Amino acid sequence: MAGDSLCFLVDVDDPNPDQVILNATSELFVGTNMPVTYWQNDTGTGGAQSVFCIQTTCAHIRTAPYVVDFTGSDSSCYGGNTVPYSVSILVTEPADGDIDKIIPNIFTPNADNQNDIYKVNTTVNYCWDTFDIKIYNRWGTLVYQSSDFFFRWDGTYKGNELSSGVYFYTLDANFKETNFRKNGFVHLIR
Repeated sequence: MAGDSLCFLVDVDDPNPDQVILNATSELFVGTNMPVTYWQNDTGTGGAQSVFCIQTTCAHIRTAPYVVDFTGSDSSCYGGNTVPYSVSILVTEPADGDIDKIIPNIFTPNADNQNDIYKVNTTVNYCWDTFDIKIYNRWGTLVYQSSDFFFRWDGTYKGNELSSGVYFYTLDANFKETNFRKNGFVHLIR
């Protein structure tokens, strides 16, 4: 899926101690936004190997697979041999995200390792989904904001612990298929 990385070893061996060359060609190597993070052609006696790695993004999603053609070849006094091998890599879209409809309304950031962090349970499709949570104190001052689905608020503002009390939030989450908007409160207890 888009956002995933993939690495695998490509190995070609020759039972004779001939010089072996391992190459790869693909459209994945062309352009400035291509996902190949590691590949090095290799040459060796009796064999050659290299690791092929890609890191995909949402821009790499498409219906047709990317094809990588690997070629192992040798040459000896008897002539040359070539062994082709192709790998198809299909980059798909992640599943649509979702948010737990039950938003917590209390947390206790008192360092007892129980309910110390305020968060919302979500799954996310990084290609389409957006998220914004804003938390205000009772005077309307913005004390926390995040666009990270996996935010973790520890009850501080500008590095200082906030006092116990009721704080208000606005939450906007936009998914490919649905939107989620909610206003509510969270009770911070120290």
